[in-house]
Amino acid sequence: MAEARAPHGIRKVLSHRAHEPRRPQLDALVRGASSEKSKRDRIRTWVEQREGKANVLRAGAAPLDNVEAPLVQDALRIAEQVDRPVEDVVDTVDEQQDLIELDARLATSYPDSYAGMVMSTTDEPAQVVFDDSVPAQALDEVASASADVDVSAGDALPQEDVQGWLDRIQGSLRPVVGLAQVSFESETQKFRIVVREDAAASDAEMEVAIGTLPEGASLAPIERTLTDHEDDAYEDHTIRGGGTLVASGCTAGFVVRHRVTGEKFLSTAGHCPVLSGASQDVYQARGVDDWTRTTGMYYGNRVYFGLITPDFSYLSIPETRDPYPSTYITYTDKREVGAYYRHRLPKGTWVCHFGRTTEHSCSTIDEPSINLGHYGGSGLVAVSTNVSAPGDSGGPWWRSASAVGVHSGKVSNRDNRSVYSPVHMMGA
Repeated sequence: MAEARAPHGIRKVLSHRAHEPRRPQLDALVRGASSEKSKRDRIRTWVEQREGKANVLRAGAAPLDNVEAPLVQDALRIAEQVDRPVEDVVDTVDEQQDLIELDARLATSYPDSYAGMVMSTTDEPAQVVFDDSVPAQALDEVASASADVDVSAGDALPQEDVQGWLDRIQGSLRPVVGLAQVSFESETQKFRIVVREDAAASDAEMEVAIGTLPEGASLAPIERTLTDHEDDAYEDHTIRGGGTLVASGCTAGFVVRHRVTGEKFLSTAGHCPVLSGASQDVYQARGVDDWTRTTGMYYGNRVYFGLITPDFSYLSIPETRDPYPSTYITYTDKREVGAYYRHRLPKGTWVCHFGRTTEHSCSTIDEPSINLGHYGGSGLVAVSTNVSAPGDSGGPWWRSASAVGVHSGKVSNRDNRSVYSPVHMMGA
């Protein structure tokens, strides 16, 4: 971890610097372009050529300099949003993909000591933190990374223990203040507590209720800015993510498969059927060529405001319809999404979503684990900006050709941030 960002007791162990990536295909594609718009148009044409007539970009489409075609498409959207050169954004998302894989390996191989990762910024390399000491083999893995990475060690909370502590702290606060939002920042090793402005308990009383924190961790100043959660409720025969759910006014999430029976369902947010009172819904596809209405899709699991499972619900799919692992990413374009992330992605990772109201937009992960005491239970993910609006609830969040989450709503403090339920918790 860089010196300026390191909390007390954290020491730098390794500073790895990687070589700049070579992109001969991308360089040839944009060479001679007169403007950023011209570059983006050329790359957009490249993507469209891989979509084909059905406007579905498949996971196995030919890559661009070893960057997956779906990730190139996401990079194009991000470059437009943040007004950066598209080549820089391709480098960023490709680097992040390598770091995501490194993060998953470290979390799996060293669960008792690995404390997490924060993606690189324009000023800082990626940060990897371990508790106490760093295994020699882990240093070798980091040293082979294709990105700049600083490794630190010290009194840090292992990533595997974070959610348990969030639940424990939230449980201790519930009798004192009722609603509380709890999150953890791995880069500062601080727990953040947000309560209502009118919470009766003093900061000191809340600190007493929380009690002892894990070694090396501390409590950030308690914020009193929490307001009511603002939920986002209110082609043919193919069922896919991103369609409109007419009865609940929500957006359809990913097609999912039961791990044991193999039966397929359509996911969405748990609060959609509850707030609307719908026991069944009507699925409506997008566009003119594949517009259809499907009745008889009954809601199954209706998890809502739970304290254990995030904000999910599922719809049965009629036998007359063909569920396909894909999602709309615009009102006309579709993306094949046949895989999902089985772990939380690091802070700073770019992810994208589709909602019936806001269409296609992207943001970076701000808090990989956040407990909203009054909504969705534990284990949601907050991104750094609000890229959603009412009607987006239940819609898909993805990265490249892999599912990331199902949209839940927004956190209404700290400048508003969209939140989603991570798909790997669907079976929790």
